[in-house]
Amino acid sequence: MNIVSRIPTDRDSSLVMAKVYEEPRKIPYWEQALISLWFLNSFVPLPLETPLRYLLVLWFLWLFALHKEQVIPIVLKAWPLFLLPVFGLIS
Repeated sequence: MNIVSRIPTDRDSSLVMAKVYEEPRKIPYWEQALISLWFLNSFVPLPLETPLRYLLVLWFLWLFALHKEQVIPIVLKAWPLFLLPVFGLIS
């Protein structure tokens, strides 16, 4: 599949239009269910909530390790956001 199309402008040059983005990864329904369970577990008291929360944290860490090539650059760019809880605690 060719993602580049040339547009001639004059004799010596041409413009090039290229598709420079990727289609995002489709999130499976079971991952969406686990994320929903995480939010539900955070705000609604459930039976066995502590072991469930630890299992979900392990799942998040596994996903972090699985997609570390994409996650680490984003975390490094967003490091000032990690200071917000500290500022909230101080104020």
